[in-house]
Amino acid sequence: MLLVEVLSKGTEKYDMDIKLAYYQKMPSLQAYILVSRKDYLLHVYERHSGGWSFRVVFGKDQHLHLESLIW
Repeated sequence: MLLVEVLSKGTEKYDMDIKLAYYQKMPSLQAYILVSRKDYLLHVYERHSGGWSFRVVFGKDQHLHLESLIW
């Protein structure tokens, strides 16, 4: 499962802390992406066999490849 959320100023800290910890406990979740509207920025969390990885994708012309969702 892929979950994408758009960050808002009022809930950004909650989404990146509390919700992230909750979502990472969901066995079916393979990727969680937080989208920052103001900065053309993606916070990408992906589940792998050894745990979770994190990366940032910056720029409106960038591409995102999610290995965790390839079957």
